[in-house]
Amino acid sequence: MSKEDYSHRPDQTDQPNQPDKPDVTGTKEKADKLIEYFKTLKQDKPGPDHTDYSSWDQTEDAYQNEQAKWLEKINQKKRKKQQSEK
Repeated sequence: MSKEDYSHRPDQTDQPNQPDKPDVTGTKEKADKLIEYFKTLKQDKPGPDHTDYSSWDQTEDAYQNEQAKWLEKINQKKRKKQQSEK
């Protein structure tokens, strides 16, 4: 049979016998561009030079109270969201 009989199939004769190697050209440059991009995004956390030590000597009761208030705020937001979806 000739090559024309298999025109619907891809030609396997010009493919190398080596496994596919990943294309790494420009990978470092792409990674550097991504890093620079993410550095430009707004950060919600303060950097290491803005550490808050105000609760360094916080008691367990004060910590539990603070966590309960935080959890209540989260639950209020969830309830508001659920009510607005109805």
